[in-house]
Amino acid sequence: MDRIITRDLLETVSRHLDDEKIIGVRGPRQSGKSTLLKLVKQRLIERGVPEKSITLLTFEDPGVLDDFVKDPVRMLKSYVAGDSRHYFLLDEVQYDKGAGKRLKLVFDTMEGVKLIVTGSSSLDIAQVSKFLVGRMLMYELYPLSFGEYLRYEDERLYRIFMENNEGVCAVLAGKAVELELDGTSLGEINSHFMKYITYGGYPDVARHANNTDKMELLKNIYTTYVGKDIATLFGIDDTMKLRRVLIILASQIGSLANYNDLANNTGTYYKELMRYMGVLEETYIINQLRPFHKNMKTELRKNPKIYMLDLGMRNYLVNNFNDLERREDAGHIVENFAFSELFRNLEPNRSLYFWRTLTKAEVDFILWDQNAAIPIEIKFSGFRNAEITRGMRSFISEYKPRVAVVATRDFIKEVKIDSTAVFFVPVAFL
Repeated sequence: MDRIITRDLLETVSRHLDDEKIIGVRGPRQSGKSTLLKLVKQRLIERGVPEKSITLLTFEDPGVLDDFVKDPVRMLKSYVAGDSRHYFLLDEVQYDKGAGKRLKLVFDTMEGVKLIVTGSSSLDIAQVSKFLVGRMLMYELYPLSFGEYLRYEDERLYRIFMENNEGVCAVLAGKAVELELDGTSLGEINSHFMKYITYGGYPDVARHANNTDKMELLKNIYTTYVGKDIATLFGIDDTMKLRRVLIILASQIGSLANYNDLANNTGTYYKELMRYMGVLEETYIINQLRPFHKNMKTELRKNPKIYMLDLGMRNYLVNNFNDLERREDAGHIVENFAFSELFRNLEPNRSLYFWRTLTKAEVDFILWDQNAAIPIEIKFSGFRNAEITRGMRSFISEYKPRVAVVATRDFIKEVKIDSTAVFFVPVAFL
């Protein structure tokens, strides 16, 4: 319970601690941003930075927020002693609506200061970064990935996972590699995978072994984050209506969004619903996946698919924590997992879509850059042979990708369709 979960982002942030630029970290509440700042402080101390030269402040503290708003330079200078470089770790800066202007003032007028800031709303942090163009490096911190979760649970299995994951990532990068996966410990890894997709990746939830505790924590995260924080920050008075929208979205993950039906079923009008959808996406609760078309105007007119960032939150909303084998929505849950892993690892030059034709040939995900498209199908069922869907065959025929991926429960194989190498890989290795 007391062990801190280390995050992959820590290494990225650590590489820029000596840069002049501000480091920004945004992500949902309870995703571990405050813990990340504590780990950054520990990393700085390990590098020989005196503790007195590191100040960690949270804007959730009304006194801290008030002092910063009144005079940010004077307030921060009060913590600086001597001429050595001072590190300010500022948590939850979205509570200051003018944080961008004030951080710019600090950056431009105070020498020898390094700023590392976090926030829980992509919109508010985007407003901050608007004032800091060329001055800020921005990163996202989501709930735990499956790899981070597995590293916390079992270091040995994590090493095996990483060896396999590196090969799959090479394929997803478009390389037609000789993929050699080790399925020896896949049963043990899949056992952790099942728990992960049931209770999700919020760090506090992952640290608790008892399932009842996990469910209670997810309820508390919803109550404090969605029911209070989001409602307060965005001025939403009818939190019950927002909850109805969320419950229906959670029950329809992986399906095309029908906004008219959603508005009718939740008692909202269209403009209000679109505002809710925007707020839920800005605060890292849901994601909307657009269809893949060569004609971008056509794409923008098509309805997206809806996914949730964390499956534990999703399962709380639909009130179902049953084992995957006992669930009718098992396929959608695994598809949502695949979306989350692909989305969080997107490189800046790549986009993620789904593909569906008028004849309803469909591929779950398309990884796209200007040079290539990689189709990815999620089939979490028992395979005896390399079966390829009509949708995947149609996409391969039309776009002739170099590689394609079918994510399975435990089936591993490579087959060729014309010039396309199709890799069957366990979904847990994505």
